[in-house]
Amino acid sequence: MITKKHIAINTALSVTVLIIFWLFLDFILFPPLLPKLPPKYLQYLPRETRILAQSSKKNLIPRHYIALFGDSNAAGVGDELLKVISNSGASFGIHHYLHQKTGIDIVNFAEGGSCNILGFVGIPIINLDYLKTTRYKVPDPDNIFLLFYEGNDLQGNLRTFNVFIAEGYDIQRIEDSNYFAAFCEKIMADYFGPPQIRGVSFLERNFIFSQFVVSLGRNLKSNLKSWIKPSKTKTQWATGETNQAKINGKIVPLPEYLQAPPVTLTEADMDLALKLLDHSLFMVARRFRAPITLVYIPSVLNVYQILSPWVSIQNEKSFYSPASVDQRGQMMRQKIETICFKHQIHFLDSSPTLREAAKSTLLHGPQDWRHFNKKGYELLAGFMEPSIKDEAI
Repeated sequence: MITKKHIAINTALSVTVLIIFWLFLDFILFPPLLPKLPPKYLQYLPRETRILAQSSKKNLIPRHYIALFGDSNAAGVGDELLKVISNSGASFGIHHYLHQKTGIDIVNFAEGGSCNILGFVGIPIINLDYLKTTRYKVPDPDNIFLLFYEGNDLQGNLRTFNVFIAEGYDIQRIEDSNYFAAFCEKIMADYFGPPQIRGVSFLERNFIFSQFVVSLGRNLKSNLKSWIKPSKTKTQWATGETNQAKINGKIVPLPEYLQAPPVTLTEADMDLALKLLDHSLFMVARRFRAPITLVYIPSVLNVYQILSPWVSIQNEKSFYSPASVDQRGQMMRQKIETICFKHQIHFLDSSPTLREAAKSTLLHGPQDWRHFNKKGYELLAGFMEPSIKDEAI
C-alpha cells in the first residue's frame, strides 16, 4: 500500500536526483561544450561569459593568452559569420585564424558597435572583473592587441562622449587623463554596475547553463529567426561617377555609401575624438601590465584603388574626392601613431598590406560591405601573425 510517507520519500528522492543531474549539467557537462556552441546561440549566454565559448583557445579557461579589443571588425562580423553561424565550433574571425596559425590562445573581447572608450577599456575590464568573481577565474592577458578601425571609431568616440560623458564633465579638464579616467570609471559603474552588483547572486555568477536555458526559452521564438535568416538589404551599386575600383586590372563597381575616414569632422571634433582615444589608451595602459599593440585597420574606401572622380560615403549626402579620403586617412594614421608612442604602445599599420592585396581581390562583401570577408580576415591575421609570435616569446 502506497502511503503519504512513501510518496513524500519518492518525491524527495526524485527532486534530489533532478538537482544532482542539473548540477552535473551546469558544472560538469555544459562548460566543456561551450566552445562547440554554434555562433547563433552565443547571444543566450551571459554577456560577460561569452569569451569562454570561443574556440580560439586550447581549453575552456585561457592561459598565457593574447587578447583582442575592439569593435565588430575585431569581433569577426561579416560574410563568413553569416555563412557558418549555425556550425558547431565555427571559425569566422581574426581570433580563430590567429589561433590556427600560431597555436596560441587568442581571446576576443571585442563587441560590435563599440567606440574606443568601451571597446578598448569598458567592456574588456568589466568582463574580466566579472569573471574573476566566478569559478571561471580568467587571468589578465599576457599581451593585448587593440584593433582600431578608421571607418567609424572616432565618430563613435564623439557619440559616446555626448551621450554618456558630456553631462557633468568639466570640458576645461579635457587634457587631464587622470580626471577623465576617474570620470569614465564612474560612468561605467553607473551604466553597467560594478561586478558585485551585476553578479549579485551565486547563481548568476556560476550557473551558466541555467541562465542559458532561461534566456534561450525566453527569446528563442522571437530572436532565432533573425539569426537563421539574417535580414538583407538590397545593395545599391555605384554608377560610373562614384566608387569605381581597379581590381585585377579591371574596373569593378563597389556599392554606394561605403565607410571612409571621417572627412566631414571639423578640426575641433577631430581633436576631441583623438583626445578620447588618447585617454582610452592611457586607461588601458594603466589597467593592464601587459605589452600593448594598436593595429590600424583602414576603412573600406581606403583599401581599394578608386578610379572614379568621386566616392559615396556612408551617412553623407555629398560626394568626396578619393584624394580627400586618402589625405584624411594619412592624417589619422600619423596622429594615432604619435599618440601610441606617447603611451609606449606599439603601432601597426595594416593599410599597405591590405591595399596591395586589394589590387587583385575583394576583401569585403559580397553581402556585408562594412566588414571583411574570409579573405580579408585571413589576410589581416597573416599580417598580425609575426607580431603575435614575437609578443608570445
